[in-house]
Amino acid sequence: MYDTGSLIYTAVSFVVTALFCVLFRKAGERSRLNILRVIALLTLITHMIKPLYNFFADPGYLPGNDWSTMWPYYFCNFMMWMLPIAFCGPKVLKPLYPFVLWGSLWGGLITIAYPDFYNASNGIFSLGNFKSYLSHSLMILAFCYAVASGEYKPRVRDVAVFFAGLVGAMLWGFFSNWLFAVTGKSDSLNSMYLRASAIGGTPFNGYLIGILLTLGTALLCFAWEAATLPREERFTTKLRTLLERRA
Repeated sequence: MYDTGSLIYTAVSFVVTALFCVLFRKAGERSRLNILRVIALLTLITHMIKPLYNFFADPGYLPGNDWSTMWPYYFCNFMMWMLPIAFCGPKVLKPLYPFVLWGSLWGGLITIAYPDFYNASNGIFSLGNFKSYLSHSLMILAFCYAVASGEYKPRVRDVAVFFAGLVGAMLWGFFSNWLFAVTGKSDSLNSMYLRASAIGGTPFNGYLIGILLTLGTALLCFAWEAATLPREERFTTKLRTLLERRA
């Protein structure tokens, strides 16, 4: 899963992400939203570029050869579609930001840390390898830039939104497994890892991963509030005050 090229790419991508956030964090409200829209669209485009290339380069190409790309049945692929929906859609979709951004961060980090898609024999610059790394790097960039620019400010209350989004992703997984079975595409589709572990021989199925991601999001949101908000504005203080009033 790893070689020198993939490790160098990972290091460079994190440096580029940090520099990008520093350089553009003071953009105006309209500009930073447009930047996030571009990042979201680029994420989906890079995700889709392989089947698009195959479609035009190979007269005999069938879209079904790339079902995991065309139909987002893995969590990362699901988030790559959700990013442009949330940021390029109407303002009524803004409540999706916490789920989409945290989901993009976790999906990008986990996949880059455990790149089971990576074929070292082809090298980092093969189309399949490079587009996968790039699309997941853009997911991480979306979260980091949204936070660095102030477009999104993590709050503990967002954990509920994130968890609700995970439930929605799980329902999509159940639907995908059912749809592929009844249409004869696959009787063993493991959408959102609801049927089997993401890593063979481990307990990391979609349910456990969802719980861990929710806990991780909660921990980071608590830490962010503690580091950036006055004590009286923090969730813990407000909760303590509410409990004291009811006591």
